Amino acid sequence: MSEVALSLVLLVGAGLMIRSFAKLNQVDPGFKPAQVLTLGVTLLRSKYPEDEQVAQQFSQIFERAATVPGVRSAGAISDLPVTGSNISDSFTIEGRPPSPKKRSPRLSIT
Repeated sequence: MSEVALSLVLLVGAGLMIRSFAKLNQVDPGFKPAQVLTLGVTLLRSKYPEDEQVAQQFSQIFERAATVPGVRSAGAISDLPVTGSNISDSFTIEGRPPSPKKRSPRLSIT
């Protein structure tokens, strides 16, 4: 009797998990992932020690990517959305002077 009860609990649990997964696939992620290509790029600090060098290299990558037929836009991000990564970092706003470290705005995504 206990084996039948345990089997029933496992069966119901598996059914609920499958149903939840199916509903999760229908949720709008807030962006359109169709026709998107991602590329991982790692720049060695030994070769590009200054932040300006890194920014210049990424600018060149974006310029080259824009010349590829069919490319409408290019951008950069540290971690892709909905990949299970935890992101926590400070940032600056273009055109505004950088804030002192203790007052820098922070972004946290889990």
